[in-house]
Order: sequence, then C-alpha cells, then structure tokens
Amino acid sequence: MSWLHADQNAHNGRYLIGTAIFLAIFVAAIIAQISTTKFNPWVYWLAIVASTTVGTAMADFSDRSLGIGYVGGSSILLACVLCSLVAWYFTLGTVDVDSVTSPKAELFYWITITFSQTLGTV
Repeated sequence: MSWLHADQNAHNGRYLIGTAIFLAIFVAAIIAQISTTKFNPWVYWLAIVASTTVGTAMADFSDRSLGIGYVGGSSILLACVLCSLVAWYFTLGTVDVDSVTSPKAELFYWITITFSQTLGTV
C-alpha cells in the first residue's frame, strides 16, 4: 500500500484502490483454479496466495479507511464466514471439503476460505 501512499493517509481512497487491485488478481486466480480440469499446484497456490493477499488488504481497508476497527471488521467477517457456510450447506447439502468436486462447490470453498483468512488477519 505504500506505493499508493495509503500508508500516509488512510482516507485518500487508495486503500480501496489497492484492495480492488488485489481483488481482481484474486478473482482471476479463482477463475483459473475453478477452470482447471485436474489439480495444478501452481494455480492452486496462486489462488491461496491471492486469497491471503486480498484478505490482508480487506482487513486493512476495514480498519484504516472505514474506521470500524478490528472488532468491527472481525464482527463483519465472522458474519460473512457464517453466511457463506450456511449458503454452502443449504445450496449443496454439505460443507464437507471432500465434496468440493464441482465448480459451484469450489466457489463456496474459496469464498469461505477468503473470509476466514481475512478474519484471521483482522
């Protein structure tokens, strides 16, 4: 975030820009991961690194730019994790990781992973 000067002024909108950049990279990595027909460790680990990076950016944005602090950010993220798990369960009937064999299940998996990693960052 320093190259965007977000570290100098958290309210100049540059945390939002940085988060959007990392979110775009994350979405591209997830699309690549879901599109692969067999396990590719490079694509998988790219998606993992992208999810942790965007998670950190989202945590910083919520704390520094939105001003809701770590407690506020943690509360929102906990609600997001719980909602993603509930939606996953009601859509597919399970949240078992072994059942992640379809693009829809994998999308739920990555959404939940990203929210939970971000919760850990906050």
